[in-house]
Amino acid sequence: MKILVFLHGTTIMHSAPEDTSREERVKQSKNREPTVTDYAKYVPIGNATKKLEAWRDQGAEIIYLSSHKNSVDVAKDMIVLENGSFQKEK
Repeated sequence: MKILVFLHGTTIMHSAPEDTSREERVKQSKNREPTVTDYAKYVPIGNATKKLEAWRDQGAEIIYLSSHKNSVDVAKDMIVLENGSFQKEK
């Protein structure tokens, strides 16, 4: 089984402080605050890494979908995936 996972806002998000509410993070995103466009510093949302790991352990192939179109920003997404403890395929 293959699972397509959208990255931005689903699996990773801008690096807002931990105590920031969802509503505040959405507001920050709409206002395009500096952390929103600092893609290399994005962080996993909640327990996304654990959920993906559980699916992978059940035999799923995880495929990530980025909203970025240029290779520089896609490379930043890849760095975030590696730094955020997202496992590569076995």
